[in-house]
Amino acid sequence: MAIPKSADPASTDKNAQAMADMMLKMMSNIKLRIGEGNTYKISMMGMPLEGHYAINGNMIHFVPEKAAGKTADEWRKLDSSGRGSTTPEMQPTDALLSSDAQTITFLNKDDPKAQGLVFRRVAVIEEKSRLLTVSGDVEKQLVGHFDGTIVIPQSEKDRLAKGDEKERQAAEAAQMMMESMDLDLHQDNTFEMNMMVDLAGTWKVSGNQIILTTTASADAQSQKPREMAFTISPDGKTISARDPKGESSIVFTKDQP
Repeated sequence: MAIPKSADPASTDKNAQAMADMMLKMMSNIKLRIGEGNTYKISMMGMPLEGHYAINGNMIHFVPEKAAGKTADEWRKLDSSGRGSTTPEMQPTDALLSSDAQTITFLNKDDPKAQGLVFRRVAVIEEKSRLLTVSGDVEKQLVGHFDGTIVIPQSEKDRLAKGDEKERQAAEAAQMMMESMDLDLHQDNTFEMNMMVDLAGTWKVSGNQIILTTTASADAQSQKPREMAFTISPDGKTISARDPKGESSIVFTKDQP
């Protein structure tokens, strides 16, 4: 008698391995970005964590101020149980800076002997050392770093508020995950984008749109090159694209100096 596919041990093992591989990629995609003015941003599992830090010797004290774009007070209002204000992600954390300043190791408060997250400095190509291939004022204006978010129209929010609870929760979860997106457009017409996985490729401007063509991803074997088109705002400060259903928009906003 044939074993149903859903009960096939081999099929189950493959599904479990696929899930494990996906989780490993997501966990290995955690990034720590140190900004100006002692600011920082950690992008982890679709939950961007932002705040300020202070250095004392080789100890770094990180104080988070926002998770997924919301403060602890805002999380308390969303969660009547107050769970949003006591999650570990919203608590100050200490980390050790290595003597060569190449790694930052977060300390585990629950077990001082256990090692927490370790971030290693990666080589970053300075923008001025890249070839200058952008042409025209629009392309030159777009070069820089963008932070992404998903914008849901009020009409859609009203519909979700009155509709199915699971659908509303799924929409809120998707919005939080999208808050960790970012995009770097370089002057050599290459880009890097983080949308849960890392994407890279080339970009160009066509009319009032910017076309991103992927050439690599965190899963390069299965990721085929594809194009993504975003509309450029008149002031060049944002680029946006509507989802196929037209119910929301992905918006990238350029960091201003």
